[in-house]
Amino acid sequence: MLIFENVNGGTLRSYIHENSQHLSWNDMIKFSLQIANAVRYLHAKGIVNLGLHSENIFVHNKNIKLADYGLSNRLKGQAVKYQYLGFYKKFDVYNVGKLMQEMYNNIPFAENVVGPIDKYVKLYEDCLQNEPNGRPEIQFITSNLKSLIVDCNQNINSHDLEIIHPKNSFIIHDSMMYNSISLQESPMHIDKTFNIDFNYTLESPADLNKRLEIESYNTSFLNNHGIILDRPYSIELSSQNDENFSVYQDNTNVYVNSFENTTLSPLNLPYTINSTISTQKYNNLENMRKEAHESFKQGKFLKALELYEEITKNRQHSAEDQKSTSTWDLSYNRCGLKNLNELIKAICRNTTLTSLNLEYNDLGSEGGKVLANALCMNNTLTSLNLRSNDLGSEGGKALANALCKNATLTSLELGENDLESEGGIALANALCKNTTLTSLNLSENELGSEGGKALADALCKNTTLTSLDLWKDILGSEGGKALANALCKNTALISLNLSDNRLGSEEGKALADALCKNNALTSLDLCYNDLESEGGKVLANALCKNTTLTSLKLYGNKLGSEGGKALADALCKNSTLTSLELNFNNLGSEGGKALADALCKNTTLTYLTLYSNNFGSEVAKTLKMHYVRTLF
Repeated sequence: MLIFENVNGGTLRSYIHENSQHLSWNDMIKFSLQIANAVRYLHAKGIVNLGLHSENIFVHNKNIKLADYGLSNRLKGQAVKYQYLGFYKKFDVYNVGKLMQEMYNNIPFAENVVGPIDKYVKLYEDCLQNEPNGRPEIQFITSNLKSLIVDCNQNINSHDLEIIHPKNSFIIHDSMMYNSISLQESPMHIDKTFNIDFNYTLESPADLNKRLEIESYNTSFLNNHGIILDRPYSIELSSQNDENFSVYQDNTNVYVNSFENTTLSPLNLPYTINSTISTQKYNNLENMRKEAHESFKQGKFLKALELYEEITKNRQHSAEDQKSTSTWDLSYNRCGLKNLNELIKAICRNTTLTSLNLEYNDLGSEGGKVLANALCMNNTLTSLNLRSNDLGSEGGKALANALCKNATLTSLELGENDLESEGGIALANALCKNTTLTSLNLSENELGSEGGKALADALCKNTTLTSLDLWKDILGSEGGKALANALCKNTALISLNLSDNRLGSEEGKALADALCKNNALTSLDLCYNDLESEGGKVLANALCKNTTLTSLKLYGNKLGSEGGKALADALCKNSTLTSLELNFNNLGSEGGKALADALCKNTTLTYLTLYSNNFGSEVAKTLKMHYVRTLF
């Protein structure tokens, strides 16, 4: 164990996860370039790192610091055949690629850098080639990274990009304090010149071991300052293939004697890791990825899951590996009934799978029942998409039973499954008991008025559901009014989609009354419900009183000019609505003029759509002039 200077950003991995929302494209390029430049400098001095990963790289003041050189080796001059030196360097290039990939997968930068993104991905993919000779040289990586810097009002100076400290290979950027002793005489001291005889021929794999050297004065230097370092190194090459390592061991024991610390800066102990590593281990990881991917494609889901779990136990696993373990997309018949039993085994394993997409798999009611039984035993899955699987009412009832027992699922997509009223009623009853589901999509299921009334009753009792999609469910007048009454009591739902449900003006009035009382709903979709001018006017009146709704969709409701004028008046008084969609409402010139006047006074609306409203060219120009965010 070594004692390093204090760093304020922690490891690169923790820094990225804790600050991902605040990091930019240039931050990612800067970090990548700093790491690549550090490796370039080491290679120029004949040193290979062999152990780069995001847990032994630290961040201090948004600059990279390399640490834990337990695996680093200096290649002795006139000693190593070129092919072996090249292999070691390409090992480091592979690790640089993994770090670039990890940063790319975890930094959601917002800049518009589509072209550079493709180049960045191509660059790290080249670094991750299975064949070492297919990977680029480190100089190629640094030059390409420099070309990807995008001007995003962020300065990156040359000092940040060129990380060179000629006498310190532990942390290549700043001086480090060993107690109160500056490492100007670093145990890993690097000579300024380094010559390799490329014509030298190795007699055997063992000959290479003799050519690798850790400088002999490490131990004496540390002993002189109260630290005893016992670090035997063993490097073996496979006799079957001299091109690849079979074992790389670094067994380190460090004893720190009692002495007074007089360091000028705070001491902290770096994250410690198991230093045992090998090229075989890296190759095994890649082979496991390939095998897992093939198993997944072949429908051997349990085997795939087991392999992904093993991969994520390795400290070199990537964010993509983690995603492969927890999030599966089997949409568009990539599972089907033929592979469902294998999938059930994976679901019942109860380990890492949290999100499953099975839309468009033609599972039918029998497949739905099998899945429902698995959900009763599963306690890890949080998101399930079963859209368009022809589950029918029987499948719906089985899933409803599962929701009464499952305690982890938070999102369920059941659109387009012909659940009809029976399935809808069963699911509504389940909602009265379930306490974890927050999002439910039941669109295009022909639930009818009975299904609508059952769901309305559930909303009066359920306190966890926040999003409900009932688009195109033929709820009719009774279902619509029942749901409106439920909104007067429900305090949890924030998003409700009732579009295309044949509600009419009377149901519009009931919903308007609900909006005057409800203080939770923020998004309401009432498109294509023939609310007409009367429904539009009462909704407009409700907007004058409601203080929570931010998004309202009313297109295709035949509101006419009277409805348009009423909504315009509401916009002069409402101070919370940010999005309003009024397409296909025949608002006419009068409704358009009223809206134009209202837009001069309203200060909160940021999105407004007005397609196909027969405004006439003059009114349309006026609207555009006064409100540039209006879409026609």
